[in-house]
Amino acid sequence: MRRLFVIAAVIVLVLVGVWITDKPMERFSLGRGEALITREGVDALLVGDGSGGWRRFGSGARHAHEGVAMPDGVVGRPAFDHAGAVFMLTADGLLRVGQGGSVETLVAPEALPDHAVLEGACGTDGPLLSAPVSGGAGGRRFHVLRSGGANGGGPLMVVADAAGEALAPAVGEIICSEASSTWAFRRGSDWEAWSFGGPDGPQRVVAAGCRSPGALFTPDGESLVLEGNLGGLKRLSLVDGSFEFMAAEANLGMSRRVPFGVGFHRHPNVIIAGPQWSMDGYLNIYSTHLSGRGRQQFKLAFIHHYAVSMSWNGRLIVYCQADFDEEDDRPFDEALYVFDYARATDAAIFLDDRPGGRPDVGPAFIGHADTLVYIADGTVHGVVFPTLESSS
Repeated sequence: MRRLFVIAAVIVLVLVGVWITDKPMERFSLGRGEALITREGVDALLVGDGSGGWRRFGSGARHAHEGVAMPDGVVGRPAFDHAGAVFMLTADGLLRVGQGGSVETLVAPEALPDHAVLEGACGTDGPLLSAPVSGGAGGRRFHVLRSGGANGGGPLMVVADAAGEALAPAVGEIICSEASSTWAFRRGSDWEAWSFGGPDGPQRVVAAGCRSPGALFTPDGESLVLEGNLGGLKRLSLVDGSFEFMAAEANLGMSRRVPFGVGFHRHPNVIIAGPQWSMDGYLNIYSTHLSGRGRQQFKLAFIHHYAVSMSWNGRLIVYCQADFDEEDDRPFDEALYVFDYARATDAAIFLDDRPGGRPDVGPAFIGHADTLVYIADGTVHGVVFPTLESSS
Protein backbone atom coordinates (compact mmCIF):
# COMPACT_ATOMS: atom_id res chain seq x y z
CA MET A 1 0.00 0.00 0.00
CA ARG A 2 2.83 2.37 0.88
CA ARG A 3 4.36 1.73 -2.53
CA LEU A 4 1.07 2.65 -4.17
CA PHE A 5 0.99 5.91 -2.23
CA VAL A 6 4.54 6.73 -3.36
CA ILE A 7 3.69 5.98 -6.97
CA ALA A 8 0.54 8.11 -6.73
CA ALA A 9 2.51 10.98 -5.18
CA VAL A 10 5.08 10.83 -7.97
CA ILE A 11 2.33 10.87 -10.59
CA VAL A 12 0.73 13.91 -8.93
CA LEU A 13 4.08 15.74 -8.85
CA VAL A 14 4.68 14.98 -12.51
CA LEU A 15 1.22 16.20 -13.47
CA VAL A 16 1.67 19.38 -11.43
CA GLY A 17 5.08 19.93 -13.05
CA VAL A 18 3.57 19.53 -16.52
CA TRP A 19 0.75 21.93 -15.63
CA ILE A 20 3.22 24.53 -14.38
CA THR A 21 5.56 24.34 -17.38
CA ASP A 22 2.63 24.46 -19.81
CA LYS A 23 0.76 27.07 -17.83
CA PRO A 24 -0.52 29.56 -20.46
CA MET A 25 -0.36 32.71 -18.34
CA GLU A 26 -0.13 34.25 -14.88
CA ARG A 27 -2.78 36.73 -13.76
CA PHE A 28 -2.48 39.53 -11.21
CA SER A 29 -4.25 42.73 -10.12
CA LEU A 30 -2.95 46.22 -9.43
CA GLY A 31 -6.07 47.41 -7.61
CA ARG A 32 -8.63 50.01 -8.56
CA GLY A 33 -8.21 52.23 -11.57
CA GLU A 34 -10.11 54.15 -14.26
CA ALA A 35 -7.39 54.92 -16.84
CA LEU A 36 -4.10 53.49 -18.10
CA ILE A 37 -1.15 55.18 -19.81
CA THR A 38 1.79 53.31 -21.35
CA ARG A 39 4.51 54.13 -23.87
CA GLU A 40 6.36 51.78 -26.19
CA GLY A 41 9.79 50.90 -24.84
CA VAL A 42 9.06 52.24 -21.33
CA ASP A 43 8.85 49.47 -18.74
CA ALA A 44 6.26 51.19 -16.57
CA LEU A 45 2.61 52.22 -16.58
CA LEU A 46 0.45 54.93 -15.02
CA VAL A 47 -2.90 54.18 -13.40
CA GLY A 48 -5.41 57.00 -12.90
CA ASP A 49 -8.24 57.05 -10.39
CA GLY A 50 -10.49 59.31 -12.49
CA SER A 51 -10.16 62.35 -10.23
CA GLY A 52 -6.62 63.59 -10.86
CA GLY A 53 -4.72 60.98 -8.85
CA TRP A 54 -2.14 58.74 -10.57
CA ARG A 55 0.13 55.88 -9.52
CA ARG A 56 3.22 54.59 -11.29
CA PHE A 57 3.97 50.87 -11.55
CA GLY A 58 7.03 49.12 -12.94
CA SER A 59 6.57 46.28 -15.42
CA GLY A 60 7.44 43.81 -12.66
CA ALA A 61 4.72 45.02 -10.26
CA ARG A 62 2.17 42.37 -9.26
CA HIS A 63 0.30 44.00 -6.35
CA ALA A 64 -1.54 47.27 -5.74
CA HIS A 65 0.81 48.32 -2.91
CA GLU A 66 3.73 48.49 -5.37
CA GLY A 67 2.27 51.60 -6.98
CA VAL A 68 4.08 54.90 -6.35
CA ALA A 69 1.82 57.92 -5.98
CA MET A 70 2.39 60.83 -8.35
CA PRO A 71 1.76 64.46 -7.26
CA ASP A 72 -1.92 65.13 -6.58
CA GLY A 73 -4.30 67.17 -8.69
CA VAL A 74 -3.12 66.29 -12.19
CA VAL A 75 -5.04 68.23 -14.85
CA GLY A 76 -5.91 66.06 -17.84
CA ARG A 77 -3.55 63.23 -18.73
CA PRO A 78 0.13 62.90 -17.81
CA ALA A 79 2.62 61.50 -20.34
CA PHE A 80 5.78 59.39 -20.26
CA ASP A 81 8.91 60.74 -21.85
CA HIS A 82 11.25 58.42 -23.75
CA ALA A 83 13.34 57.70 -20.63
CA GLY A 84 10.40 56.79 -18.39
CA ALA A 85 10.00 60.09 -16.54
CA VAL A 86 6.49 61.58 -16.34
CA PHE A 87 5.31 65.00 -17.51
CA MET A 88 2.18 66.40 -15.85
CA LEU A 89 0.21 69.59 -15.36
CA THR A 90 -0.87 70.50 -11.83
CA ALA A 91 -1.65 73.63 -9.84
CA ASP A 92 2.12 73.82 -9.25
CA GLY A 93 2.82 74.15 -12.98
CA LEU A 94 4.28 71.81 -15.58
CA LEU A 95 6.21 69.13 -13.72
CA ARG A 96 8.61 66.35 -14.61
CA VAL A 97 8.68 63.42 -12.19
CA GLY A 98 11.77 61.25 -12.52
CA GLN A 99 11.84 57.48 -12.21
CA GLY A 100 13.16 57.81 -8.68
CA GLY A 101 10.36 60.19 -7.67
CA SER A 102 12.23 63.50 -7.93
CA VAL A 103 9.94 66.38 -8.93
CA GLU A 104 11.20 69.19 -11.18
CA THR A 105 9.15 72.26 -12.09
CA LEU A 106 9.66 72.93 -15.80
CA VAL A 107 7.23 75.85 -16.08
CA ALA A 108 5.76 77.79 -13.17
CA PRO A 109 1.95 78.09 -13.08
CA GLU A 110 1.99 81.84 -13.80
CA ALA A 111 4.01 81.19 -16.98
CA LEU A 112 1.50 78.68 -18.39
CA PRO A 113 -1.15 79.80 -20.89
CA ASP A 114 -4.72 79.74 -19.65
CA HIS A 115 -6.48 76.38 -19.95
CA ALA A 116 -3.33 74.63 -21.14
CA VAL A 117 -3.55 70.95 -22.03
CA LEU A 118 -0.65 68.49 -22.08
CA GLU A 119 -0.93 66.71 -25.44
CA GLY A 120 1.98 64.33 -24.93
CA ALA A 121 5.73 63.98 -25.35
CA CYS A 122 7.29 63.75 -28.82
CA GLY A 123 10.35 61.58 -29.37
CA THR A 124 13.23 62.61 -27.13
CA ASP A 125 12.06 66.22 -26.92
CA GLY A 126 10.08 67.84 -24.19
CA PRO A 127 6.32 68.00 -23.62
CA LEU A 128 3.85 69.43 -26.12
CA LEU A 129 1.09 71.70 -24.83
CA SER A 130 -1.89 73.33 -26.47
CA ALA A 131 -4.09 76.18 -25.28
CA PRO A 132 -7.15 77.99 -26.66
CA VAL A 133 -6.45 81.05 -28.73
CA SER A 134 -7.53 84.21 -26.93
CA GLY A 135 -9.81 86.79 -28.47
CA GLY A 136 -12.50 84.38 -29.62
CA ALA A 137 -10.69 83.37 -32.81
CA GLY A 138 -11.13 79.68 -31.98
CA GLY A 139 -8.61 76.92 -32.30
CA ARG A 140 -5.69 75.75 -30.21
CA ARG A 141 -2.16 77.11 -30.27
CA PHE A 142 0.85 74.85 -29.59
CA HIS A 143 3.57 75.56 -27.03
CA VAL A 144 6.92 73.86 -26.46
CA LEU A 145 9.84 74.51 -24.11
CA ARG A 146 12.20 77.01 -25.69
CA SER A 147 15.27 75.20 -24.37
CA GLY A 148 13.96 71.83 -25.67
CA GLY A 149 14.85 68.44 -24.29
CA ALA A 150 13.20 66.46 -21.54
CA ASN A 151 15.31 68.19 -18.86
CA GLY A 152 14.64 71.68 -20.16
CA GLY A 153 13.12 74.36 -18.03
CA GLY A 154 13.06 77.43 -20.18
CA PRO A 155 10.05 79.54 -21.09
CA LEU A 156 7.33 78.21 -23.38
CA MET A 157 7.53 79.09 -27.06
CA VAL A 158 4.58 79.39 -29.43
CA VAL A 159 5.11 77.11 -32.41
CA ALA A 160 5.08 78.90 -35.75
CA ASP A 161 6.92 79.05 -39.04
CA ALA A 162 7.20 81.55 -41.87
CA ALA A 163 3.63 80.74 -42.94
CA GLY A 164 2.17 81.50 -39.53
CA GLU A 165 1.28 79.74 -36.33
CA ALA A 166 0.56 76.03 -35.95
CA LEU A 167 -3.11 76.33 -35.13
CA ALA A 168 -5.31 73.28 -34.58
CA PRO A 169 -9.14 73.33 -34.48
CA ALA A 170 -10.80 73.84 -31.11
CA VAL A 171 -11.99 70.22 -31.20
CA GLY A 172 -10.08 67.44 -32.91
CA GLU A 173 -7.45 64.77 -32.60
CA ILE A 174 -3.81 65.61 -31.88
CA ILE A 175 -1.29 62.76 -32.00
CA CYS A 176 2.35 62.70 -30.91
CA SER A 177 5.10 60.54 -32.35
CA GLU A 178 6.95 58.49 -29.75
CA ALA A 179 9.96 58.07 -32.04
CA SER A 180 10.46 61.55 -33.51
CA SER A 181 10.05 65.22 -32.61
CA THR A 182 6.74 65.38 -34.45
CA TRP A 183 3.04 65.77 -33.84
CA ALA A 184 0.08 65.90 -36.23
CA PHE A 185 -3.50 67.18 -36.42
CA ARG A 186 -6.24 67.67 -39.01
CA ARG A 187 -7.25 71.16 -40.08
CA GLY A 188 -10.06 71.34 -42.62
CA SER A 189 -9.37 68.83 -45.40
CA ASP A 190 -5.64 68.55 -44.65
CA TRP A 191 -3.53 66.71 -42.10
CA GLU A 192 -0.52 68.70 -40.89
CA ALA A 193 2.60 67.31 -39.24
CA TRP A 194 4.88 69.64 -37.28
CA SER A 195 8.28 69.06 -35.74
CA PHE A 196 10.05 70.84 -32.91
CA GLY A 197 12.55 71.85 -35.55
CA GLY A 198 16.26 72.46 -35.71
CA PRO A 199 18.29 75.59 -36.32
CA ASP A 200 15.75 76.81 -38.89
CA GLY A 201 12.84 76.55 -36.46
CA PRO A 202 9.75 74.28 -36.54
CA GLN A 203 9.09 72.39 -39.76
CA ARG A 204 5.69 71.65 -41.34
CA VAL A 205 4.56 69.07 -43.92
CA VAL A 206 1.01 68.68 -45.23
CA ALA A 207 -1.11 65.79 -46.49
CA ALA A 208 -3.66 67.60 -48.63
CA GLY A 209 -7.18 66.31 -49.13
CA CYS A 210 -7.25 63.81 -46.27
CA ARG A 211 -10.61 64.56 -44.70
CA SER A 212 -10.96 61.32 -42.76
CA PRO A 213 -10.23 61.34 -39.04
CA GLY A 214 -7.47 59.18 -37.69
CA ALA A 215 -3.79 58.86 -38.46
CA LEU A 216 -0.81 57.02 -37.01
CA PHE A 217 2.94 57.46 -36.92
CA THR A 218 5.18 54.64 -38.11
CA PRO A 219 7.49 53.08 -35.48
CA ASP A 220 10.55 54.95 -36.80
CA GLY A 221 8.67 58.26 -36.61
CA GLU A 222 9.55 59.12 -40.20
CA SER A 223 6.08 58.74 -41.76
CA LEU A 224 2.43 59.40 -41.06
CA VAL A 225 -0.14 56.87 -42.31
CA LEU A 226 -3.66 58.14 -43.08
CA GLU A 227 -6.64 57.58 -45.34
CA GLY A 228 -6.57 59.12 -48.80
CA ASN A 229 -9.34 61.36 -50.07
CA LEU A 230 -10.52 58.63 -52.48
CA GLY A 231 -10.00 55.69 -50.13
CA GLY A 232 -7.03 53.50 -49.43
CA LEU A 233 -4.06 54.27 -47.20
CA LYS A 234 -1.42 56.86 -48.00
CA ARG A 235 1.93 57.63 -46.39
CA LEU A 236 3.25 61.12 -45.71
CA SER A 237 7.04 61.33 -45.37
CA LEU A 238 8.08 63.61 -42.54
CA VAL A 239 11.59 63.72 -43.97
CA ASP A 240 10.97 65.14 -47.44
CA GLY A 241 7.20 65.85 -47.43
CA SER A 242 6.40 63.31 -50.16
CA PHE A 243 2.83 61.96 -50.09
CA GLU A 244 2.49 58.52 -51.66
CA PHE A 245 -0.09 55.78 -52.13
CA MET A 246 0.38 52.85 -49.73
CA ALA A 247 -2.45 50.27 -49.92
CA ALA A 248 -5.72 50.02 -51.84
CA GLU A 249 -9.06 48.95 -50.39
CA ALA A 250 -7.82 49.77 -46.91
CA ASN A 251 -8.93 52.08 -44.11
CA LEU A 252 -7.99 52.81 -40.50
CA GLY A 253 -11.16 51.38 -38.97
CA MET A 254 -12.15 54.43 -36.96
CA SER A 255 -15.35 54.04 -34.95
CA ARG A 256 -17.20 56.48 -32.73
CA ARG A 257 -18.07 53.65 -30.33
CA VAL A 258 -14.72 52.01 -29.56
CA PRO A 259 -11.15 53.24 -29.06
CA PHE A 260 -8.71 52.95 -31.94
CA GLY A 261 -5.61 50.80 -31.58
CA VAL A 262 -3.01 49.21 -33.85
CA GLY A 263 0.08 47.09 -33.38
CA PHE A 264 3.42 47.02 -35.21
CA HIS A 265 5.44 43.92 -36.02
CA ARG A 266 8.96 45.23 -36.68
CA HIS A 267 10.97 42.21 -37.85
CA PRO A 268 12.03 41.49 -40.49
CA ASN A 269 9.76 44.12 -42.11
CA VAL A 270 7.39 46.59 -40.50
CA ILE A 271 3.81 45.28 -40.57
CA ILE A 272 0.80 47.21 -39.32
CA ALA A 273 -1.96 45.15 -37.67
CA GLY A 274 -5.19 46.97 -36.94
CA PRO A 275 -8.95 47.19 -37.50
CA GLN A 276 -10.49 48.05 -40.85
CA TRP A 277 -14.10 48.33 -41.92
CA SER A 278 -15.16 45.42 -44.12
CA MET A 279 -17.72 45.65 -46.92
CA ASP A 280 -20.17 43.95 -44.54
CA GLY A 281 -19.83 46.78 -42.02
CA TYR A 282 -17.68 45.01 -39.43
CA LEU A 283 -14.35 45.94 -37.93
CA ASN A 284 -11.98 43.12 -38.86
CA ILE A 285 -8.24 42.97 -38.18
CA TYR A 286 -5.93 43.22 -41.19
CA SER A 287 -2.16 43.27 -41.44
CA THR A 288 -0.37 45.33 -44.09
CA HIS A 289 3.32 45.79 -44.83
CA LEU A 290 4.38 49.40 -44.52
CA SER A 291 5.36 49.14 -48.17
CA GLY A 292 1.71 48.30 -48.93
CA ARG A 293 2.39 44.72 -50.03
CA GLY A 294 1.16 41.56 -48.36
CA ARG A 295 -2.18 42.78 -47.03
CA GLN A 296 -3.84 39.93 -45.16
CA GLN A 297 -6.94 39.46 -43.03
CA PHE A 298 -6.09 38.20 -39.58
CA LYS A 299 -9.57 37.21 -38.51
CA LEU A 300 -12.86 37.07 -40.43
CA ALA A 301 -16.12 37.03 -38.50
CA PHE A 302 -19.46 38.79 -38.45
CA ILE A 303 -18.61 40.53 -35.22
CA HIS A 304 -16.33 43.48 -34.52
CA HIS A 305 -12.61 43.07 -33.72
CA TYR A 306 -10.67 46.19 -32.71
CA ALA A 307 -8.35 47.90 -30.15
CA VAL A 308 -5.28 45.93 -31.18
CA SER A 309 -2.18 45.80 -28.99
CA MET A 310 1.02 43.92 -29.89
CA SER A 311 3.92 42.87 -27.70
CA TRP A 312 7.28 44.53 -28.29
CA ASN A 313 8.77 41.42 -29.90
CA GLY A 314 5.75 41.00 -32.20
CA ARG A 315 4.93 37.58 -30.80
CA LEU A 316 1.56 38.30 -29.18
CA ILE A 317 -1.44 40.21 -30.46
CA VAL A 318 -4.32 41.13 -28.13
CA TYR A 319 -7.62 42.51 -29.37
CA CYS A 320 -11.21 43.23 -28.30
CA GLN A 321 -14.26 41.50 -29.73
CA ALA A 322 -17.84 42.71 -29.43
CA ASP A 323 -21.20 42.86 -31.15
CA PHE A 324 -22.49 46.44 -31.35
CA ASP A 325 -24.34 48.68 -33.76
CA GLU A 326 -22.28 51.65 -34.94
CA GLU A 327 -25.47 53.73 -35.24
CA ASP A 328 -26.81 52.73 -31.81
CA ASP A 329 -25.88 53.98 -28.35
CA ARG A 330 -26.87 51.04 -26.21
CA PRO A 331 -24.17 49.67 -23.85
CA PHE A 332 -22.45 46.47 -24.85
CA ASP A 333 -19.92 44.02 -23.42
CA GLU A 334 -16.67 43.03 -25.07
CA ALA A 335 -14.29 40.09 -24.80
CA LEU A 336 -10.48 40.18 -24.84
CA TYR A 337 -8.46 37.59 -26.74
CA VAL A 338 -4.75 36.90 -27.23
CA PHE A 339 -3.14 35.14 -30.18
CA ASP A 340 0.40 33.73 -30.00
CA TYR A 341 2.27 33.78 -33.32
CA ALA A 342 4.70 31.23 -31.86
CA ARG A 343 1.75 28.84 -31.71
CA ALA A 344 0.20 29.76 -35.01
CA THR A 345 -1.76 26.51 -35.23
CA ASP A 346 -3.52 27.16 -31.90
CA ALA A 347 -6.68 29.18 -31.53
CA ALA A 348 -6.76 32.58 -29.84
CA ILE A 349 -7.14 32.38 -26.05
CA PHE A 350 -9.99 34.12 -24.23
CA LEU A 351 -8.76 36.50 -21.51
CA ASP A 352 -11.72 38.31 -19.97
CA ASP A 353 -15.08 40.05 -20.38
CA ARG A 354 -15.68 43.69 -19.54
CA PRO A 355 -17.97 46.65 -20.35
CA GLY A 356 -17.27 47.79 -23.90
CA GLY A 357 -16.38 51.01 -25.66
CA ARG A 358 -14.40 52.80 -22.95
CA PRO A 359 -11.23 54.73 -23.84
CA ASP A 360 -7.95 54.62 -21.88
CA VAL A 361 -8.55 51.15 -20.40
CA GLY A 362 -6.28 49.05 -22.61
CA PRO A 363 -5.44 46.38 -23.52
CA ALA A 364 -1.83 47.53 -23.53
CA PHE A 365 1.53 45.82 -23.25
CA ILE A 366 4.10 47.29 -20.84
CA GLY A 367 7.38 48.21 -22.45
CA HIS A 368 9.61 45.33 -23.49
CA ALA A 369 7.85 42.73 -21.34
CA ASP A 370 5.26 40.13 -22.42
CA THR A 371 3.00 41.63 -19.75
CA LEU A 372 -0.44 42.96 -20.58
CA VAL A 373 -2.64 45.32 -18.54
CA TYR A 374 -6.28 46.29 -18.95
CA ILE A 375 -9.14 47.63 -16.85
CA ALA A 376 -12.40 45.77 -16.28
CA ASP A 377 -15.12 46.99 -13.91
CA GLY A 378 -12.81 49.56 -12.33
CA THR A 379 -9.99 47.13 -11.54
CA VAL A 380 -6.57 46.98 -13.20
CA HIS A 381 -5.87 43.43 -14.33
CA GLY A 382 -2.56 42.09 -15.56
CA VAL A 383 -1.47 39.01 -17.47
CA VAL A 384 2.09 37.70 -17.65
CA PHE A 385 2.54 35.48 -20.69
CA PRO A 386 5.15 32.71 -20.71
CA THR A 387 8.43 33.29 -22.46
CA LEU A 388 8.96 31.97 -25.94
CA GLU A 389 11.15 29.15 -24.62
CA SER A 390 8.55 27.86 -22.15
CA SER A 391 5.75 28.06 -24.70
CA SER A 392 7.55 26.15 -27.45
